[in-house]
Amino acid sequence: MTEVELRQDVEAALGEHWRRPVRIERLVHRACEYSASFAVDELDVDLSDGTRLELIHKELGRGSMLETARAVKPNFLLDPRREIEVYRTALSAAGIETAPFYGAIERPDTGRFGILLGRIAGTHLWQVGEFAAWEAAARWLAGLHHGEAHRLANGCERLIRYDPEFHRVWIERARRFVCESPARSAADRDAITGLAASYGQVVDCLSALPQMFIHGDYHASNILCAGDDARRSWRIRPIDWEMAARGPAAIDLAALTAGNWSDEERNRMVSAYWNALPADARDRESLESLKASVEYCRLHWAVRWLGWSAHWSPPRTQARDWLAEALTSARRIGL
Repeated sequence: MTEVELRQDVEAALGEHWRRPVRIERLVHRACEYSASFAVDELDVDLSDGTRLELIHKELGRGSMLETARAVKPNFLLDPRREIEVYRTALSAAGIETAPFYGAIERPDTGRFGILLGRIAGTHLWQVGEFAAWEAAARWLAGLHHGEAHRLANGCERLIRYDPEFHRVWIERARRFVCESPARSAADRDAITGLAASYGQVVDCLSALPQMFIHGDYHASNILCAGDDARRSWRIRPIDWEMAARGPAAIDLAALTAGNWSDEERNRMVSAYWNALPADARDRESLESLKASVEYCRLHWAVRWLGWSAHWSPPRTQARDWLAEALTSARRIGL
């Protein structure tokens, strides 16, 4: 994309968003230090009316994916319009605390899609040591799952659907990748084959859970926070909504609580979420029932990472034995 094309796209997107003509006097762009799957630029924009904007331009088309992501991310998860739709239809209208939405770039004839968001300050949650911030992130989820955004998301047609077929796809991919890998032992192949044979119980349980509007990738790397532990006040703002979905609320909780937490710490985060729910939601699902759902969803995530790609392995600092974690969760739920 040329400088001229970028300027034209930003002017058109801002004009459509504000429903008035927009002219850029000055535009400076640079690659963003943080990017996960797609190319992300920081934009400094001065408009002819004196308005100054500090924006993020995130490209969403498959052609703009980072090479490492394009090689491994499953195609059936990709929809360049999903994040745009979620911002337009649910997040902005509901006043959800996330990056402000300033418009979108949609050029299906060339395969170019992008989103313009306001730059926000904050630290990625995984860099925050204060446990109160993690509990605040759990409470934030309760507002998402049971607030106005959940209702408005009924108008989103591009959300990922956590239906039985979705769950079956992951266990089959995990079984195939483990069994076909020459690096895997016979014990590993036997273990994943046994898990796959009894996984129907997991599919039934996850499919029976209430379907909520979920972030879908609520890991600590996708959560920005700012605050002061001394005042016990934390501002939570999740980013990267490209995996937004209709699915069990516990999917987001399982993502948040992933990692080397103790059972006590994990339960504290789940309890923070449950205590922040509306009273009628607590009446429908007990805390113990929610904890059980989170364990099922932890199993889902472990199976999902096993089935992510036959050629993918995480960076050494993030490497985990997902098969061992899957088997541990399976034992915990009595599979």
